Amino acid sequence: SLSCPTSISANATPQQRIFLQTAVAGLATEYSGRAMDSFACLVEVEMLGKIWGFDLKFLRSLYLLAMYELAKDRMVDELLTKSATVIDGPYFVEGAVDIVCRRLNDFLFGDRMRTGEIQGVVGMLDADLCEWLQSRAESSSYFVKPGPPSSIRIGNTHLFTMRLLSLSATAQIEPALRVKIHSLVVLSGTLVKALEGRK
Repeated sequence: SLSCPTSISANATPQQRIFLQTAVAGLATEYSGRAMDSFACLVEVEMLGKIWGFDLKFLRSLYLLAMYELAKDRMVDELLTKSATVIDGPYFVEGAVDIVCRRLNDFLFGDRMRTGEIQGVVGMLDADLCEWLQSRAESSSYFVKPGPPSSIRIGNTHLFTMRLLSLSATAQIEPALRVKIHSLVVLSGTLVKALEGRK
């Protein structure tokens, strides 16, 4: 689960943090336009956050996390790729791993697997990794309540996980977590191939 990022001022109050998180989540929920290439929609929130002592990198990271939580991957994939230096990398990666684990957990232990769509694949997956991702998914907190898990394509999750692996190489991420991210890339890739084989 996410801890308070170091980019938040010691003078910031919990109420200010909650207010900004709610505002950012609202902006993410409302956005329905084309793929984004900047954080222009955050200008007003960033101004207020700066006054309160919040690092803009934290707010941008929170916005990206909310967008991915809402399965709006394609709207922010390009923005994430070019934003490594303007977001809080460690905070984003930690939160993103939670999102990936929730998605994979919903897929592996949800209705699609129970109906036998790709049930035979389960035996091929790393049991320890599946147990770890299930535990992490169940202990993590949502940034904003997402849509139905079935609306999230496993292919999008695989691409998201690959982007995390690339980002983790430059974001001062602990080696152990980088190894887990790599394992999640392999697992999600296995699921994608299994689904393609069913077509």
